Amino acid sequence: MQIIHIEQTNENRKIIGYFLVVFDKTFRSLPSSMIELDLQRIYQPKYLWKKTTLFTGIWNEEPNIIFRKDMMYYNLKDKYHLTFFGDTTVCEQFKPEIRFEFFPQNECKSNDDGIQITYQHLELQVLLWGLEQEEIGKTKKKMSIRPEYFKEWIEYVDPEKIIKTEKIIAKFENSTDHKMFLKELKKCIIAINKLDEKETFISTIEAENIIEKLSEIALSKGLDRTSIEQQIEENRTW
Repeated sequence: MQIIHIEQTNENRKIIGYFLVVFDKTFRSLPSSMIELDLQRIYQPKYLWKKTTLFTGIWNEEPNIIFRKDMMYYNLKDKYHLTFFGDTTVCEQFKPEIRFEFFPQNECKSNDDGIQITYQHLELQVLLWGLEQEEIGKTKKKMSIRPEYFKEWIEYVDPEKIIKTEKIIAKFENSTDHKMFLKELKKCIIAINKLDEKETFISTIEAENIIEKLSEIALSKGLDRTSIEQQIEENRTW
């Protein structure tokens, strides 16, 4: 999460608004530096608040963000330990692009894809509850798929992204024209590039896994290791 703006208003009474976004990228373990983070792509819920960006406004009469006793899910304050990770500038343009409008009463607006791009009024504990519901949805989805290539991804990569990646690689593995193997490898890499450009999920570990799997398949098709390495490194963007 990142607080992207703080607003203060004196209309009727003094209130402070904290606006934060929840990012899409997840990790198996907490990164050691800010460089590893993707502070541009905002998480879009898939199971609960569909067709929204997780862009939240929290208004309070006190200069802080707290768990409110008068709201549901107050018990989550004892379940999660929130830690300040680091300090960095706020991105000028997020993905998807959001409306930088910070008013106590905001008008809900959507982009051309029908995704809500103005903030939602969600207290901290409600936001955490929503994220829990997303994890429940992901878990159900995980139970329904059986990865062929990247079984270890199931613990930390969105199931839909695993399915899409494996579908691309399977198409390469199932190609049968020997003369076209090298060309098919390039097409496979470019397709993964486009998927990652849209979804942003390939970090160092995933990249290593993909390279290893593509090399294994290409070698089994009779391609030489030098050509394989050259094709992968010249074409991949992850």
